[in-house]
Amino acid sequence: HGVQPVARLVPLEVARRTLCWTRDVLDSMAFGADASRELFRCHVASAVSVLRALEALAARRAEDPACALAPAELARLRAFVAVNDSTLGAAWQLLEDGGLMVSPGELDQPTARAQILADILRQQWLGAYAEDARAVALGLPMVPPRIRALAAMLRFSEPQLGLAVTLACLRLRLFTMALDMSQQLVDAVDGDLPYALRALAACERGVAAYLVADAPTNATDGPTGAELHGVLVRRLASVSQSAALKCATKSQLVRFLDAHACWALARAVFDQTTDGDFATLTRAPTAMPTPLTINSEPHNAMCIDDDNNTDLDESGWLDSLYSDMYTERGLVLDTAPAMRLVYRLVAALQRLPITSLDTGADSYFDSASTNKAANSGKGKASSKGSDSDNADGAYLDTLGAEDVRAEAVRRCGELVACLARSRHWLLAVQAFELAASQLARSSFVVPGDALDDAAGDALVLLRRRLEAGGVETEELTELLGGVDNQSEPKRSDSGSKLSDKGSKDSTLPDVADLVTRSLARALQQPGMDAAFIFACMLSAAPVAAYQRLSTAMGHAGQQPARVVALAHVGAACSRVWQQQALLDRCRAVAAAARWSAQLQLLRLKFDVARLSDAAPEQLEPLVRPMLARTGMDIATALEFADAFRVDTTFVVLEYIALCCAAPHVSSYQARILGVAGEVANVKLLERTYADALDAGISAYDYERLQFVVQRLQELRPQDQAVARHAAVLDVLCSYDRKTPPSLDELRAEWARTRAGRDAVRRIYDDDNDHSGGEADAVAAQPYAALVTEYPTATRRLPFHGLVGSAPWTVLLAELSAETVDQLLPLALPLELSEDDFYMNLIDSVLSQWRPSDDGANCAATAATAYELALSKTPTRFNAIQHLIRCFKDPEAAISTIKHAADAFPCGPDRVAALKMGIKLLRKWGQYIKQMPEPERAHVMAKAETIYMHFETSYADAMTEIALRRNHMERYLPLFADVRDAESAIDVLATVFEGECTGALTKTEPDDRQDVVEPLHEVLRRLAAIHDIGLETLLQRLLKRYLEAPIALAPGTAELLLPSTRYQASLADLQSVESEQRRRIVYILGHISDAVSRLLSFAYSSTAGISCLSRSRALEILFAVASHDDIAQQQRVADVRCYFQALLYLGDFEFVGIPQSIAEFLDCEKPALARSIWVDHHQDPKAVQLICNMCLDFSVDDPELIQRMVPRLLAAKLFRYVVGVLDIISAMPCYAGIEALPAFWNQAVSGYMLQLAQTNNADWMCAALSVLGVCIRSPHLLSIDSASIVQLLTQRDTANNVPLRLACTVFDVLPFNQASEAALRTRFDAMDPETLGQLVQQLLEFADSDSVAVASQLAVDWRVARSLTLVFDLIDDQGTHELALLRPPLSTMIHAFVRNRIACDKLLTAVSTCIERGKQKLALSL
Repeated sequence: HGVQPVARLVPLEVARRTLCWTRDVLDSMAFGADASRELFRCHVASAVSVLRALEALAARRAEDPACALAPAELARLRAFVAVNDSTLGAAWQLLEDGGLMVSPGELDQPTARAQILADILRQQWLGAYAEDARAVALGLPMVPPRIRALAAMLRFSEPQLGLAVTLACLRLRLFTMALDMSQQLVDAVDGDLPYALRALAACERGVAAYLVADAPTNATDGPTGAELHGVLVRRLASVSQSAALKCATKSQLVRFLDAHACWALARAVFDQTTDGDFATLTRAPTAMPTPLTINSEPHNAMCIDDDNNTDLDESGWLDSLYSDMYTERGLVLDTAPAMRLVYRLVAALQRLPITSLDTGADSYFDSASTNKAANSGKGKASSKGSDSDNADGAYLDTLGAEDVRAEAVRRCGELVACLARSRHWLLAVQAFELAASQLARSSFVVPGDALDDAAGDALVLLRRRLEAGGVETEELTELLGGVDNQSEPKRSDSGSKLSDKGSKDSTLPDVADLVTRSLARALQQPGMDAAFIFACMLSAAPVAAYQRLSTAMGHAGQQPARVVALAHVGAACSRVWQQQALLDRCRAVAAAARWSAQLQLLRLKFDVARLSDAAPEQLEPLVRPMLARTGMDIATALEFADAFRVDTTFVVLEYIALCCAAPHVSSYQARILGVAGEVANVKLLERTYADALDAGISAYDYERLQFVVQRLQELRPQDQAVARHAAVLDVLCSYDRKTPPSLDELRAEWARTRAGRDAVRRIYDDDNDHSGGEADAVAAQPYAALVTEYPTATRRLPFHGLVGSAPWTVLLAELSAETVDQLLPLALPLELSEDDFYMNLIDSVLSQWRPSDDGANCAATAATAYELALSKTPTRFNAIQHLIRCFKDPEAAISTIKHAADAFPCGPDRVAALKMGIKLLRKWGQYIKQMPEPERAHVMAKAETIYMHFETSYADAMTEIALRRNHMERYLPLFADVRDAESAIDVLATVFEGECTGALTKTEPDDRQDVVEPLHEVLRRLAAIHDIGLETLLQRLLKRYLEAPIALAPGTAELLLPSTRYQASLADLQSVESEQRRRIVYILGHISDAVSRLLSFAYSSTAGISCLSRSRALEILFAVASHDDIAQQQRVADVRCYFQALLYLGDFEFVGIPQSIAEFLDCEKPALARSIWVDHHQDPKAVQLICNMCLDFSVDDPELIQRMVPRLLAAKLFRYVVGVLDIISAMPCYAGIEALPAFWNQAVSGYMLQLAQTNNADWMCAALSVLGVCIRSPHLLSIDSASIVQLLTQRDTANNVPLRLACTVFDVLPFNQASEAALRTRFDAMDPETLGQLVQQLLEFADSDSVAVASQLAVDWRVARSLTLVFDLIDDQGTHELALLRPPLSTMIHAFVRNRIACDKLLTAVSTCIERGKQKLALSL
């Protein structure tokens, strides 16, 4: 074994024979049970071990010269090892890697190896896919490396493996996998095509047989039959087309083209079925191509086959060979029957003996599945889709060649009839042409001389081929749909006998008369003996002879060849007779007859009778059609011109113009260069080129345009316009269009080239009249029709649109960040500025970002304004900033920046743009300073104006951002009028006043994601924008608000004192004074010396400041500052006394009593009060002042109080009196006043009646505040609530306020029988609807736990005594439906139920409803 120590030496011959004996044993071994597998493994392992030892021996002997074998022995040993390694080694490898027991002898047989490979593919790879019903449409996975290794070991190449995989997939009905492998074989073709051919042929037969037999029904778990039709048919068409393109120059092309034609037809029919492509049913028809004419012999040199000169697209050339015509609007076909007819026809055509598929490939692949499957049991083959198991395929295989052709004709007729019934005429023609072509090549036995010049029509030629192939006339007539057989008119080859009109007498006739009569007979014969006619004419008299000849030429007008021959005879006689005029006449007749035949052959419309005497100008219109019909044969056109004296220069120019204008003329450059030198007049040549450039050549045909421009450059070397055109074309040729052309662009191009295009079409079309109306109709067609007319427009820019007067119409749509660098070279030839490219690109980008004007987008813009204000990254401006830096003109760059800033919404993009503009302006200013003086002054003035505009815009943008990010955009209009610091402070004060209340009342952050800045920070930001400091702003605002007059509470303004009204204003949080106070408090919270400023203002000696304004400052001081802070400035007690004195001085001033601060502080307050009473006891205002002094300064004078209260009651100051009574009732010194209960009754009842007469919305709060005072009063029981209720119930208003007040008094004050009786009497007088309305009004305050905060009064309105009275009355009257069942129903019912439960009356109410038949109401309760 090489590495082990030698224990025993064995002769080489023993080892050789051992291996041979082992191989014989393995070949004769029967494979069955596991025991045989173990025995096989043991024998193979031992044999391989010996084989490896021999390999090592051969290698060692070759390397070690001392123990080397003889060369012959060594060669023999190596050959022996190689032979056994290919069999025994392969058997061992198959057993180890593949689990297959294969005898070594089988590995020498190609068929056996093919069967082994088929078993490996089925058992170890493809068999798993075959068990899945969906695998029929699965793609081919990558061939496992292990399978590739086993195939290589079995001596199969990659193409052979691919063919084996294809056949295995077909046997397992994995059709898409088979097609994928065929595609791979086609793509991998480098030399011959044997395996690709066999794979494609196998796929065709297998798929066709499967679709005919199984596809419509095999759709349980896998794909449906319709899906299989579409997938398999399209794949077959694609694979066959790829194969044809791959081998376009090889002998197998015919077979691939036939395959592609069959499956392209199948695909076209499938697209018209119920499961096909429905989009094709609405597709507009395109121009049908000219059918391909197949000629066995060439036509006359002057005839042309148009298709031979048509430039076909490289990707679509194969389809055009089989008349892939437009999709028509026929009836939708049923998939199963229609496709079955197609597959049957394809199956028949595949068996026609056209081209053999035997390419020399290994034929053992075809029979590999039948050799060993029955014996080895290594898997069952599934060949249901094969031809052998298919009835139709088996039937066709039994037919001979002639029977197969007949069957193909019959099946073609069935398919054509089906398609014709469904109005698919073109598909029917395509099917007929496909069958006819293959049938003709299958049985073409017509000799070459049978195809004469009249066989130009392809249909006649196909008819003859079919007839020669054995097709019956009846079948042929039915198949062709009644097309008449167009045959040549028969010519008689036997002349008529000469009539003997000789004289009956025996006198010999005159020689001249005999010659004349002989000439007449010769000219009447169908055949023409030119020599005899010439001899007769020379023997006869010249005049008579020419007359006979002229008459014969006139009678032979329908036979141009006869006329030409006769004219040639006449010309020869004219030379003998020396008659020049007669010679010219004969030549003209010959030319006219010859060219009339040619014109008819070329299908040119012209009166041939006028050819003999037509002027050259009348024949010039025939030159261009003749050039087109003769395949641009300029020699023929020049011959025609020479025959009729037409200017040859005109012919050459027409030739050049047609080469330029007709897009399908091939080799136009060589044609033009070959004849351009013949034009002597350069101006005419220039005009021809210029006309072709302007209106003849398509704007997307760069090659022709470039060629024509180059010719013009040679003729006009100094013409700058032509040079610019050449430069533009150089740029366009290397540029690929990014955006599709617009409809307006295509229509403009259509209108520009309309005249030349219509002329060319009139030349090439026989009978179609291209009128202007039709051209307009085509121009009005939709976008797709124009794109079809100009297919290159999708990838090329219009040349004429660029060099015209409006190049930006084309460039704007194409400009983008990716294309601007490629389009910049157009700036110089188009005489445009490069900055304009960047400017227009930026404008285009901005227009894409600009929102539309509809409401939805406006709402979206408003919704995102806050997000823009918060963002910090100028995303959009960063996208165009690098474009701005490319500008060369600073003024253009600044203008573009301003345009971009105006287009951006207010946010970081606008700010970044304005900053960049300001920076560029500063740099521009430095550059301007270096200019000479006259220009510098002018430019500097403009720059300063622009700079101020940028500064203003920047300030506006920053202001808008600051406001929007704090949801204050409603103040934006105010900043539009800011011009200086004072106006800015006024606007900032407005902002502060509008946001101060919200800033003070906002104690917790919002639940929103956005958190606004504090008000002072917003003010700081806005003030900084306008160069104002926050401290300065706050000081100005504080001074303004402190000096503002006091806004006293409305009401009895003529009687209440200012101090009282001031306190009422502060108590009302919604009052103007409360708002003013909050503003001052907020400002004081953000300045450093608030205490000193308030004290300075209060003690200021400035005239014009009212006492109440000073007192307001001190009131705020005590509210916001502690005593310690105040004590650092002044004594707290002194400040408090001063504050009280200021309030009284305001009241003294209101009453009209002169008083000063010093006098008031130094005087005795009781004496002052009594002295005022003596002098002013008739004035209610003075009485209030005295009452306040008595209460504030403890003037214990009950008699004075007892005399002041009636005065106040007489002045109807009831609320003030209630407050006074509340205070003095708690003071022991006034307890002895006997009139206090009466005062209470008068004050409370008077105030209640006063509330009932007012329209104050807060009447409930006011009433509860007074009733709360009454509850606390020690004289509560002395208050006569019954009289108050009676007085209120006697009053009536629209909103029931008096009655609701009466209910409130009845509910709050202690219970009173008289009050209850008065309310019950009033309720009895109300109808149920009014009662329900009253309940709703009372329940408006059901959710108010405590309305009067000062009194701490809480009323549960749902169980109030007044509602109990109402509900009792409703129960007694039984008016529940009218009173309670009204919206809001739930609130009314819940209040009623809750009240009834509290009164223990719910059961009674429900029972009463049930007794009265009100089950719905009872259920609700």
